[in-house]
Amino acid sequence: MKSLDRNSRYWAQVEQSISEALDYAQSAHQSVMQAQVGLTMQEIEYAQNRVHEALLRIYQAQQIIGPEPENEHLAMRLQAEHDRLLQEYQMFK
Repeated sequence: MKSLDRNSRYWAQVEQSISEALDYAQSAHQSVMQAQVGLTMQEIEYAQNRVHEALLRIYQAQQIIGPEPENEHLAMRLQAEHDRLLQEYQMFK
């Protein structure tokens, strides 16, 4: 029974971590879009900070799910968001 509780907690943590990472990524994407329209230094810096935070959350989620085969679809989704954020971030460089 303890194993089931641990497994349930693990999956709850995975779900929460991925959800947070994807929420941060979406927020960062929106900030990037706003910065592209406004192009003020304040908007650009804010967008860069949001992207950094989202990348950190994605990294943390990737560490939690690990390389387990059953998590491959989750890892691919996180990696796609990671790549998209990096591409958007490069627009400011």
